[in-house]
Amino acid sequence: RTDPVETILTALRADPTDSRTLPEWSARLGVDEGLLHKRFVAATGQSFPRWRGQLRMTLARAYLEEGFSAGETARRLGYAHASGFTKVFIGAHGMSPRDYQRRGWRGTVEGLIDS
Repeated sequence: RTDPVETILTALRADPTDSRTLPEWSARLGVDEGLLHKRFVAATGQSFPRWRGQLRMTLARAYLEEGFSAGETARRLGYAHASGFTKVFIGAHGMSPRDYQRRGWRGTVEGLIDS
């Protein structure tokens, strides 16, 4: 039987627009939610929402470095509006996506997720 945490990690790396919550994953995988939360923290060192946010920001930086606009990056990550993505990006990095494209990763404090 496949490890449920690995199932989630693989799915979200492949499709960061997947907006399922941990309770939804729990129901989908037939695993107790509390146990799944504990396993997730043990495997990643962080809660599910924090890990997913960091994954999205890691991918956002990669997309921006590839030259995608903030709007296209937001769409690829499952944000309904570019403005929402920009707000989250500024909160995580202390700079706008456009400034990040100009200055790169220097100065960002957001952690990395291997994708």
